Amino acid sequence: MEEDKSYPIKYMSFGSPLMDCIADVSKEFIDNNKIELNTTTHKKLSEIKFLNEFLTQNKITYIPGGCQFNAMRVFNWMLDKDKTDIVGFLGSVGDQGAYGQVYQNLLLSENIIPIFETIENQTTGLCVVICHNRDRAHITDLGASISISDEFVDRNWNKFRNVKLIYTELFILKTKRNICYKLAELGLRDETFYGFNLPSEYFLKNFTNDISKLCEYADIIFANEFEASLFCDILKINSNIKNPSIKELAYLLCKNIPKKNKNKKRIVIVTAGPNPASCCQYDHKEQKEIFSGIFPVANIPSENIIDTNGAGDSFTGGFLSQLVKGKKLDECMKAGHWAAGVIIQKRGCDIPMDIKFSNLSI
Repeated sequence: MEEDKSYPIKYMSFGSPLMDCIADVSKEFIDNNKIELNTTTHKKLSEIKFLNEFLTQNKITYIPGGCQFNAMRVFNWMLDKDKTDIVGFLGSVGDQGAYGQVYQNLLLSENIIPIFETIENQTTGLCVVICHNRDRAHITDLGASISISDEFVDRNWNKFRNVKLIYTELFILKTKRNICYKLAELGLRDETFYGFNLPSEYFLKNFTNDISKLCEYADIIFANEFEASLFCDILKINSNIKNPSIKELAYLLCKNIPKKNKNKKRIVIVTAGPNPASCCQYDHKEQKEIFSGIFPVANIPSENIIDTNGAGDSFTGGFLSQLVKGKKLDECMKAGHWAAGVIIQKRGCDIPMDIKFSNLSI
């Protein structure tokens, strides 16, 4: 009998599977279709009038996307896995068209197990990524990506019984709040890391209560400087510090949000684009900071930079790949920057499988 490779999962991610369809297009295509670059919009596929032209007249790169899945694909690439290091993705795709199966096949080619519910009469989530030079526009149809059922999760719950890392998105809170909390509860175990990236301004402002509660479960939180500053302001935990530095932001979030399982220390990382990132670790049981540092980004020549949109996700994946190995936080930060430096030289989160990470890389 063939071994069931989907069981048990050691590292998992949950969120919205979006098939990224990426292509470089001409200035003429941009002008003719009145595309506004450097924007993100949500539309039904049927409303994208130029979709067929885009897909048939350009060289399309298909990449299994979704912010948390981008991070965990990089994690999987850098993990230097053995047979027990099984990575699984939990989500949902549609039965209309071929994108759902293509997405799953791409994951399997990277030795990632898709645990996806197939939603009837829906299309798989699709993100059309229109690129021109270093500019790009995203047009997203979430499709079936937000339709996973509680029943499907319950049926597959046993596959996650030994999970050591849970990395989720929080955008899906809007539709799948119960699943987010169920995974957070699983992440309370002493032997499991549970974490996420803070979501966008809209979600921080409109789902503040849920996000702050989930932060109490979190062992690791990633945020960019804007998100961290905004959330500190919303929660009123800035301690009257005017214009806090990224180091202060990481400390404020790390310390001032209560922690449910004090046996595990909390880590907060605040990134700042091309500027140095900050990492703080706080022990809520002992009520003291035990690590704090500022780390410069990888030095990549500007002419080699193709696409910076995947920098944050790839940084997260690189960091987590070393964290689960028990590496020191300064090594995790350097690994995160190394990963981001590699991916920004590619279009989209296109993982170069011919490049292997090692400690010598950093």
